[in-house]
Amino acid sequence: MTLRKTKNLIRRFGKDECGNLTMIMALVAVPLVAISGLAIDMNRIVEARSQIQIVADGAALAAALAKGTNAQRIRVGKAYVKANLTELHGVTTTPTVSVNNKKVTVVIDTVVDGTLLAVAFTKASSYVDGENANSGNASLPSVEFQISAGAEAEAAEGYYRCMIALNTAMADAIYIRGTGDFTATDCAVHSDSSHASTLIHLQGNASATADKFTAVGGWTQTGGAGSFSIAPEGGKLVSGDPIALSITTPAGVASSANIKKQDGNVSLSDTKYSDITIGAQGTASFTPGTHYITGTLSMGSQATISGNAVTLILAGSNAKIDMNSGSTLQLQAPTGGTYAGYAVIGDRSATTVQTNTIQGGAGGYIRGVWYTPKHKLYITGNGDFNASSSYFPVIVDNIEIGGNGVFNLGFDYAAYNFPEPVKLYYSQSAKAHLTD
Repeated sequence: MTLRKTKNLIRRFGKDECGNLTMIMALVAVPLVAISGLAIDMNRIVEARSQIQIVADGAALAAALAKGTNAQRIRVGKAYVKANLTELHGVTTTPTVSVNNKKVTVVIDTVVDGTLLAVAFTKASSYVDGENANSGNASLPSVEFQISAGAEAEAAEGYYRCMIALNTAMADAIYIRGTGDFTATDCAVHSDSSHASTLIHLQGNASATADKFTAVGGWTQTGGAGSFSIAPEGGKLVSGDPIALSITTPAGVASSANIKKQDGNVSLSDTKYSDITIGAQGTASFTPGTHYITGTLSMGSQATISGNAVTLILAGSNAKIDMNSGSTLQLQAPTGGTYAGYAVIGDRSATTVQTNTIQGGAGGYIRGVWYTPKHKLYITGNGDFNASSSYFPVIVDNIEIGGNGVFNLGFDYAAYNFPEPVKLYYSQSAKAHLTD
């Protein structure tokens, strides 16, 4: 071959681009495969972490709720892990469960076998360890990490609530002040308010006694030497109106009554009243049955009103009870019929919050449920109101108790043959919540 032909051949070879793509692909194939492998490995690890965290949470909750000794609860937690991590191939888990009274901690040590990620990022983070027991083998190193979860159990409980303040936002929704005593026997007091600190407020030298004081928000005690018999508990669920009783006001014209001392003991027998006014030292009694009041039941100083087997219904948005100092209210609910066990009922469809005021002295009592969900109840006075009643649950929008006497609630419905107020029974099944 001549020199010129040789030069032409070399020149053509230099200009020929055939096969360049193959060369480029050969050069980039290794990093492309590595990147794909790393993506697959990362997906395996993220999926494993997510599934194991879910199982750890479940194991902590299961052990927290389990009954038995600590050792038995630990076994429950480990069994939960074993039963729920059977489909994670190439993943080894070692659970540790510890129990401290109501608190449970679950730690799951995890090894994801043979990954490209461990080679690329050896010791690059707290959960990657490229040096493990299998590092001498031909297989790739493992990725190791730890998953933890904690849970705390809440025991089952059940009790009656004999006072519920339904207002969900008001400060001082239950306000006990003055120098007297408030006592709720064999039952609990609850506020639905979520106000940060003062939804149950004890002020001055007043003392408050109940089986439990509970609230959605917080509570406070200010001034004086008063005290709660037991520390209130915040953070409870909203009760809402457990009774949700609706009323229908009868048709027809409402009558009115204006009773003076010289009238003697007047019998109130009409079904529907606009206003009832009992002047100073006046006396009246309701006949057995249901009586509707659309205006004000007003009682002057030293006035007395009574009724046996009676339910008073405050109908509409303007109805209320207004008792002046020294007056006496004595009501006992019926034992049968539509409103068995109810002494006073307010209209839950009312559009304004009226105030029922009881400034009663000694001798006054209510035997039956006081259900006025759209009324404030204000109780004050110098006597021992409700001392002779052992059954007086109160469901109101809010309540204020003052004065220097004694105010009593009770829950002995059987003492008067009233039906059991099952709607006022609060129950909570055993439950647990995650702590971390």
